[in-house]
Amino acid sequence: MNAPTLTTKAPDSGVLIFGLSDVASAVAHGLVTAGFRVVMVQPTPPTAHRRGMAFTDAYWDEVAILDGICCHRLATFAAWSTLDTPPALSLVTEEVPLPNHRFPIVIDARMQKRKTPPDLRPLAGCVIGLGPGFAVGQNCHIAIETSWGDQLGMVITEGATAPLSGEPRPIDGHGRERLLYAPEAGLWQTPYQIGDPVEAGTWIGAVNQQSLVAPLSGVLRGLTRSGLEVAARTKLVEVDPRGEQAVLRGLGERPKRIAAGVLSALAG
Repeated sequence: MNAPTLTTKAPDSGVLIFGLSDVASAVAHGLVTAGFRVVMVQPTPPTAHRRGMAFTDAYWDEVAILDGICCHRLATFAAWSTLDTPPALSLVTEEVPLPNHRFPIVIDARMQKRKTPPDLRPLAGCVIGLGPGFAVGQNCHIAIETSWGDQLGMVITEGATAPLSGEPRPIDGHGRERLLYAPEAGLWQTPYQIGDPVEAGTWIGAVNQQSLVAPLSGVLRGLTRSGLEVAARTKLVEVDPRGEQAVLRGLGERPKRIAAGVLSALAG
């Protein structure tokens, strides 16, 4: 199946992105840099943990800056549409029917992993799906591979993305053991910040009354925002064992390659 032909690629072309993670943020960053006007949509408090590598905190702080690009939070689509000159990158926290005439391009960057992504093709002339569960002609027009490997960032115009691999990429020999997950649904609380050093066994926070301790020594690369209600198995903490060599902020390698794939798809 051939990808749709885009008739609107001018710098002011509207792009709607579902999601606010580091991957969604890198895609938004790349599109804005290329001249597109982008609106990110996140109607519920985001639990993304790599907040130093994303626009995630704009949900609460009204503004977030990632590698020189600023994201401005707006409450509603109406607030966005009434601006004479909307920001190059906006975050809308309202869940409303998609205004089709304003967004010829829609990108589903929610990376829901174990959930089958919905079919958003009726919403726009070009729908791009990122990550597991997307199949061209079934729930998207174009898909982008997001799994580590030689095909990371590959543009898929026929077939489907790879299934969820299930294991994170190791850092200094440490894979899943450097991550902490919510042991149950409940309120997540922590006094720590991204970049704080921790020692193995250090108390980091708690979900309800269940404590979480650092699985190894290093620095906090990922930390879900404190005060959120989280579901069981939500990824909350990522410890980077590289210490001072850890990459905590800016655009990560994997998100950048995925963003490059999106730009390649739109240029095609």
